[in-house]
Amino acid sequence: MMRTNERVAWAAWTLALLLFVAAIVLIVATGDWAVFDRLLAFITLGAFVFAFASVGALIASRRHSNPIGWLSLVVALAFALAACSFAYTEWGTDGAFLPGAAYAAWLATSGWLVGLVVPATFILLLFPNGRLVDRRWRWVAIAASAGLAGALVNQSLKPGILGGTRRSFENPFGVPALEPVLGVIGAFAVVAILMSTAASIAALVVRFMQGAEVERRQIK
Repeated sequence: MMRTNERVAWAAWTLALLLFVAAIVLIVATGDWAVFDRLLAFITLGAFVFAFASVGALIASRRHSNPIGWLSLVVALAFALAACSFAYTEWGTDGAFLPGAAYAAWLATSGWLVGLVVPATFILLLFPNGRLVDRRWRWVAIAASAGLAGALVNQSLKPGILGGTRRSFENPFGVPALEPVLGVIGAFAVVAILMSTAASIAALVVRFMQGAEVERRQIK
């Protein structure tokens, strides 16, 4: 079982890096590094992917029962997939795009969302031992899960122009009939994510104040 977890962890690490390398290749192919506004932004994103993937693979392969490692790998994969999808949407000439560019834009939007929400909620809430401070904090995990799920549903099915890319793409999965309901879901998701983020930060502070010396050093 441990061998399997180790293989899965490093396979996820490899996939995250390959996706980001593919993003670099696609950006080079466009001949326009300005698609990420600044080269520094692209380098920073690459550092995020490498850091989350490496830390996640190390923890998941050695302490597979600690969800921090797996969550970090999810963040790395989400950012890498978003970067690769984003770069794919930029590759086109004279208004023509590669096949499936709208679907790539849809993936990019979802990837950015997962990559931002997971570390701001679940990782802060469970760091460093992978467990809640106590059972009373379960509502934060539930709120974060509901908020992320609601945001993904809203983002995935809401008709109109997709965000997350420089080009204008219509959502290929947009359902106009669901727009009123999706508006409510989206508003709920924003509130749930903001609340769970604030509560996750508070949980980390409480853990630092009440934790043992080793745990406090890990948080530092």
